[in-house]
Amino acid sequence: MPGDDLESLESARGWMQNLLFNPIPFELGLAIGAALAPKPLPGTPSAVRAQAQACGKAAARCRQVSTDINQVAVASLPSAWKGQVAENAAQAVSALATGIGTVESDLSQAAGALNTWAELLEWGQAKDADGRAQLKSAQALAKDVNPFSAQHTEALKLGVAGVDARIAAFQAIADQAPKTVSALKELTSQARVHEVTTGDLDPLSDVVLAAAADPGGAVDAVDAVDAADILTPTALTRASQRLDAMSQADQAAFQKLLADAKSPEESAYLYKVLAAGYNLQQIEAFDAAIHAHGSDTTWLAEHLTPDLSNADGASGGGNHNEMTYEGTQIVGDRDLYDQGNVGDCVAASTVIAQASLDPVLMLGLTTGYGQPKGSKPAPGDDSAAALQQRLQQTYLKEYAVGRNDDSLWEQWTGGSSGIYPDGENALANNLLGNSTGTAYQYHGLSGTGDRQAAVAQIETAVDSGKPVPFDVTNGGEGHQMLIIGCDGDQLEVYNPWGFTTWISESQFVNGDLGALTTGASGAANGLPTADGVELPR
Repeated sequence: MPGDDLESLESARGWMQNLLFNPIPFELGLAIGAALAPKPLPGTPSAVRAQAQACGKAAARCRQVSTDINQVAVASLPSAWKGQVAENAAQAVSALATGIGTVESDLSQAAGALNTWAELLEWGQAKDADGRAQLKSAQALAKDVNPFSAQHTEALKLGVAGVDARIAAFQAIADQAPKTVSALKELTSQARVHEVTTGDLDPLSDVVLAAAADPGGAVDAVDAVDAADILTPTALTRASQRLDAMSQADQAAFQKLLADAKSPEESAYLYKVLAAGYNLQQIEAFDAAIHAHGSDTTWLAEHLTPDLSNADGASGGGNHNEMTYEGTQIVGDRDLYDQGNVGDCVAASTVIAQASLDPVLMLGLTTGYGQPKGSKPAPGDDSAAALQQRLQQTYLKEYAVGRNDDSLWEQWTGGSSGIYPDGENALANNLLGNSTGTAYQYHGLSGTGDRQAAVAQIETAVDSGKPVPFDVTNGGEGHQMLIIGCDGDQLEVYNPWGFTTWISESQFVNGDLGALTTGASGAANGLPTADGVELPR
């Protein structure tokens, strides 16, 4: 393993450093042997470049095909196709062009990532070879030499230079390897159409569903500047599986709902509701509530998906993006989505995570859908103030559930505020598990090793559309936030104080998250250390 080799090289260097001050007969030869023990850096840069070239050529072909198909959508449909028929055909052809364009972009990015890796690998192998050559020269000089002689000193300096070169090469590869793997995994996760696996939808419908996107960024966006995919890979797969499990009559009824939808976005939301676990009758009732707005994609986005995107993107300096609804950020003296003055951050973050997966829940929050007459705010009131009030009610309801699921010991020792791991896990499974079809498991994070190991699992989860709650602490105070996306070595975080931001994997691993919570009660410098995470199994 590269990490083990790097540790061995650093140990050998420390050994040589000690010999600068305490020369011992024969020790230098042993230290140099230890520095030569790790095998040369593996890999074939030319093979990686060949893969990059193949991706580049495939991207170029996709670019031309996408351009040609898009031209058909906008200018070349048969003149006999008019009205709704032409509109539906244009949507389908445009979706196909968009899908091919996405493949082109992914292949181009993959080619770039592979070329970067090939260049680094070639440099690293050359650097490592230079280091081994210096070590072998030092080994020859150090053979049978007096440890207090000038020749010994020369051999020692040459050995240190050689091991330093090897360390530099191994360290560069160790730093870049996870970034390259992460980037390629993220690009792979964007190959979305294959997630629609049911045999009862025609291939073009598969493409339209997979390509449907909100007009603004959202939790599922790979690039927050672009429109956001309504359906995550997990939602696509789960909806397909649930549709396959329906009776033929229910399948036909659901497909009629899709066919009667006023836009691909309306169809995608129906598919998303199916993925979230609702039955046909519930989906029909939901569609009856939104169908009048089916062609208004802005209304659908605002009322059915929380505004979780961070327009700064992963390279935007980590600036906070305050969440809005219908252009409103603050109601009264509080950010719209802020958890308030109750220690219900666990409930708040988990509720928003569920709302990003469950359009029925989000419609209930924005409009009061599904709530009985006489409820306050009144059903049908979709104002920002009504949304804020319903959010606070839902946070407090789930907070009570989570507190009740904590152990008696945690309830007794934890005082009157906060939810602890048992309650956190219960909420994650009750709200997120039911919406994704995946059980969540709480993992304590006791150090950098635990946090580093968790990062890969976090990225896999959010790439597939499964939000990941995590806890932060300063050793006294605690708080829960939510990881909702990743881009390279950056993680997108939602804080239930009402904003999203970007952090680096390094910040997460090394306990450098204080800026996300600066000003918390009793935490003037924030809560820097991630000490627990809810991971999908």
